[in-house]
Amino acid sequence: MAIIFTLSFLLVVLTGFLVQHRDGLGLANRSVSRRWLPAGYRPDDPDSEIRADIVITDLHSGKIFGSNGGLIVDSAAIAWLLMMASGYGIQLVSRYRNGKKTKN
Repeated sequence: MAIIFTLSFLLVVLTGFLVQHRDGLGLANRSVSRRWLPAGYRPDDPDSEIRADIVITDLHSGKIFGSNGGLIVDSAAIAWLLMMASGYGIQLVSRYRNGKKTKN
């Protein structure tokens, strides 16, 4: 399960970076073949290729996964927050066990 969350976190970080720097990387001038995309992705676009910046933005937001894509991305974000909070809680408990601060 941790591997899935780690990979999804890396995907969001990487796509966020690419979206932020799409102009500098020239992503609007590049395209992605439909062979690499889900069958139902952007069915109204007749082209055999889709601009890379659109694909990356849709991947970042979850739209590439269909109507439930946003829910998938939101669920992953909540899971990351819970894991971070539980890790912080475990650290606090170990530091202040029995009311005494322990050395790290």
